[in-house]
Amino acid sequence: MSGQKAVKSTITTGYIMFALGAAFFIATQFVTALFPVLFGAFLLGMQKLASNQNRETQAITLAAACSFAAVMLGITSAILGTWTTFTSLVEQIAMAIIASLHLRICVAYLTNQASVDSSSQNPEAIY
Repeated sequence: MSGQKAVKSTITTGYIMFALGAAFFIATQFVTALFPVLFGAFLLGMQKLASNQNRETQAITLAAACSFAAVMLGITSAILGTWTTFTSLVEQIAMAIIASLHLRICVAYLTNQASVDSSSQNPEAIY
C-alpha cells in the first residue's frame, strides 16, 4: 500500500470524525460529543507531519495510535454504558467503526513499510 493512500485516508477520516463530532454536539449539546472532533483535529494535524517524506512513517504511526485510542474509547464507553442517551451511544459506535477502518489502512501501510525496510538491508553490512 502506498503512503499516499494512507495519508489521504488519514485526512478523509479526520474530516469525517470532525463532522461527526460537530453534528452530534449540535444534536445533543453534550460537550462529550466533541471527542470525535479532537481525534479528527489530531488526524488532520498529521497531514502537516506526513508532508515531509522523512516523517511519513512516523505520521502514519501516530495516526494509527490516534485511531486505536478512538476505537478503544468508543468500544469501552459503549460496553460499559458510560453514554447518557441513545444518540451518544450511536455516536460512540460510529466513531469506533470509522476509526477501526482507518486503523486497518494504517496497519496495512505500516506492515508493508516494515517488510520493505527489512528486505532492503544487506546482511553483509551488519558485520
